[in-house]
Amino acid sequence: MGLALCFLMVNGPEDMWWLIGLSGVMMILHGAYMTAERAALPNIVEEDELATANALDAATWSTALATGAFLGGLVVANYGADVAFIIDSITFLIGALILIPLKIPQNVSKEMQGPIFSTAFSNIKAGFVRLLSEPRLKRIVFAKTTWNLAGGGLAAVFLVIAGSRMTPDEMAAGIGLFFMARGIGTGIGPILARKYLVNKNLWPALVGILVSVSGFFYLLIGLTLFENIYLTIFLIILAHAASGANWVLSTILTQQWVEDEMRGRVFSIDMLLMSISFSISTYAAGWLRDNTAMSLNLGMIWFACAMIAFGIIFTLWRPDKVSRTIV
Repeated sequence: MGLALCFLMVNGPEDMWWLIGLSGVMMILHGAYMTAERAALPNIVEEDELATANALDAATWSTALATGAFLGGLVVANYGADVAFIIDSITFLIGALILIPLKIPQNVSKEMQGPIFSTAFSNIKAGFVRLLSEPRLKRIVFAKTTWNLAGGGLAAVFLVIAGSRMTPDEMAAGIGLFFMARGIGTGIGPILARKYLVNKNLWPALVGILVSVSGFFYLLIGLTLFENIYLTIFLIILAHAASGANWVLSTILTQQWVEDEMRGRVFSIDMLLMSISFSISTYAAGWLRDNTAMSLNLGMIWFACAMIAFGIIFTLWRPDKVSRTIV
């Protein structure tokens, strides 16, 4: 809440360092929250409810993204960014008040106990050892990373630029519209996956295939961009429905495979890898836009083709060659 209000101090290009610094700190807190949330979910629902709980979690997150992005764009367009930041800070306060009473049962191993700074290194090391000890887990932790290797540039650079150009008179509203479509897609995908992808033995392969499917729809966006805004919105929904399904299937597998006292550490590594790949992808896309003559359409096509290729590589990469039955 406090960091959201600090954005009110950003008044012009000279405050760019302040904007970037605040965004970085917020993402650190976001990473800590998301890691804890995903690790804690199996502790508060029954095992046979885990898939449904993750689908609902993704759906509510996506609903918030869709409505927040759309309404945020309208608020900025009509009342300015400062009003949007004030409203944003209030939503953080509401979220905190909802979560504070929540009690989460947890099994804590003895090596995790003690002062946080003196046990931090050993706990991180134990997480890496646990991850590397199981080939199928080592593979699945790269599922979200694989999408973000190209998805960062597509969703955070090219899609933002496209949204601003689709409605040049109301740039914020255009960007919000595209992010609303993204939110709708990531909400629909997990629900459809929960209903139709019921064979859990296929999930390790499907998470890679879904990356390529998402890339295919982004390829269509690049080929048809600026021709019809409704077609673009529809394709964005489909692309992020595939990515949402990838997210929830890989998350459920990690939750099921990793014991309680190790789950948070494994998800932390998952978040670290995903964040690094997202950063590399967004930087590469931004650099190419600023330093080459690459058009917006061509950039989306290149990155979409890369996403398709990354999905194929992930699907073919099977360190867990021994056939296993997923419990």
